[in-house]
Amino acid sequence: MTLLAKAERIKLGRVLGVAAAELEYLELLSVAEMRGLRERVSATLFDRHRALFQRAVGPARILPARLNARLSEKVFGPFLSARLSSVMPADKAVDVARHLTPDFLAEICLAMDPRRSRAVVEVMPAEVVVAAARELVRREEYIVMGQFVDALPEGSIRAVIGILDDAQLLEIGFYVEQPARLDQLIAALPDPRVDGMLRLVARGTAEQQAAGLVVLSQLSAAQQRRFGDRLKALSLDGTFRELARREEAAELVPRVLGA
Repeated sequence: MTLLAKAERIKLGRVLGVAAAELEYLELLSVAEMRGLRERVSATLFDRHRALFQRAVGPARILPARLNARLSEKVFGPFLSARLSSVMPADKAVDVARHLTPDFLAEICLAMDPRRSRAVVEVMPAEVVVAAARELVRREEYIVMGQFVDALPEGSIRAVIGILDDAQLLEIGFYVEQPARLDQLIAALPDPRVDGMLRLVARGTAEQQAAGLVVLSQLSAAQQRRFGDRLKALSLDGTFRELARREEAAELVPRVLGA
């Protein structure tokens, strides 16, 4: 099973509330098939109770944000709060989020489907996003952070990048689902951050090396050329060619290596 397939199995397990190891029987499915299954399951779980969530959010519209935040943490819990946020007016959800603890914000992120809460995610203040991101990084919840990249505005992404080291940035990049969005994220990085990621892939663990090749393989031709130039400047092009010759990375050789 490829790294991308393993990642999809982990994400599907998160939606179903089971360990990825319990889904080994799905190894015959392609990455696209597993992603499609995950999206259908997520939609089914949400839509089944959508009317209930819409009724439940009614009283929250007239309560003070601070009281809503307290009810979320003490009564509703993260799962229900995540569902309610997707049907709550975006400005009201933002007001509530400002009063939530970083720990609870992270819990909501774990229970949230960013695609169904895009209206809220897109207008969430960068300082709230960074507070949640710090806690998610502390928990090493890189899969969830990768999923949010597709929905967050560029300003918030730049703010979060500022609190990440190269290893964390690479890990999150591996889990970004939309190649076009990943390309935008990488394009926004200054050369020193790109150099740091390339050095990490060259000298890191086997998992980091494989993840780095996966990330590179999904970039646009323009960004791959940029990475190729940086590899030559760092005298790491030979190292990357050697990495690409390894059997486990054979199918992940990006154009940047001229293969």
